[in-house]
Amino acid sequence: MGYLIECEGIYSDGIDTGYLGLSSNEENFFQSQEFRHVLETIGWKTVYLESKKGGCNASVLAYAPPTVPVLNHVLESYRVFYGPCISPFNGESSRETLDCLVEKLCAAAKKQSALLLEIRTPFPSSCGAEVFTKNGFMKTDHKGQYSVLIDLKKDLESLWKDMKHFARRNVKKAVEKGVEIKEVETLHDLRAVYRIYLDTTARRGFDPLPFQLFDVLWKQLEPKGLVKFFVAYWKKRPIAAILNTFYRGQSIPYVACSLNSCWNLHPNHLLMWHSIKWSKEFVGSSVFNLYHLPPKRDQTQSIDFYTFKTCFGGSLIEETASYQKVISPAKFKVLQLLNEKMPKWCHPHSLSGYLNKTKSQL
Repeated sequence: MGYLIECEGIYSDGIDTGYLGLSSNEENFFQSQEFRHVLETIGWKTVYLESKKGGCNASVLAYAPPTVPVLNHVLESYRVFYGPCISPFNGESSRETLDCLVEKLCAAAKKQSALLLEIRTPFPSSCGAEVFTKNGFMKTDHKGQYSVLIDLKKDLESLWKDMKHFARRNVKKAVEKGVEIKEVETLHDLRAVYRIYLDTTARRGFDPLPFQLFDVLWKQLEPKGLVKFFVAYWKKRPIAAILNTFYRGQSIPYVACSLNSCWNLHPNHLLMWHSIKWSKEFVGSSVFNLYHLPPKRDQTQSIDFYTFKTCFGGSLIEETASYQKVISPAKFKVLQLLNEKMPKWCHPHSLSGYLNKTKSQL
């Protein structure tokens, strides 16, 4: 899941991304009121807070996604996905404003008897790190702390030429082998997307989002032009899918999934190129953001996200840092014990995947 807040100045790797027109005062999709409304529609708890000091404004949207019914209220965690939003991010006033906002957020999480508070922030500045450390957060080991930004102000021919040779070849191969890209038009199509998504989450070992979220995004935000679902078909069989979000000039593939058995058909490359073209031509986005990738190729991993996400051109930047604070140490110990003692099939990931799969097939 992702977005970018471009803090004023230069990123840590020395790349000035000002030409992309991004600004820290622009709300992103995952901190927007539209996204908050979707989360509340499916029954997720949300907390929205604001803070202002010295002419600097800050806001944050945190949410608590349910896992399984039995554990939801006992081991509840709040997450901030790519936030807070701060404007302007330019010195001591922004630091004080962020500090005030984080203090409010910690207090709100404690009031909700939460287990954890997790924050993912793209601040390319020591300011954010100082504030989070001061408020009792620990930086977590998250490998996906980089993003690729593709400038969609370029013409399509330039965007095509910017892609690596093998990526262009794989797009052509997918077309030659008969892979077709179609929009999600019916609930049946959406369920097909979700089945592919569940297959991907099981393979990669992370908790799946509920089908309800896909359903509400499709019904409420696609008509507003804020999201779009695409599916790759081969011989009338759905084999891969992508969910794009569009917000204030940013196009982000929020969910990309595929069937392992069909990778040789290269549907992922074709889907991504189709999404880039759609974002530019039909939405008018100025930047395409591929997030959650390591800074270099990891030879130990069977799936090389670095090679895939950098093959479409663009600039690699460091934009994300992950922080975590234990709100309830007692509950945290319970969670650790459950993880150690529970049979594999009882883990929240396994149960939530099973429940979501069942619901999606109703």
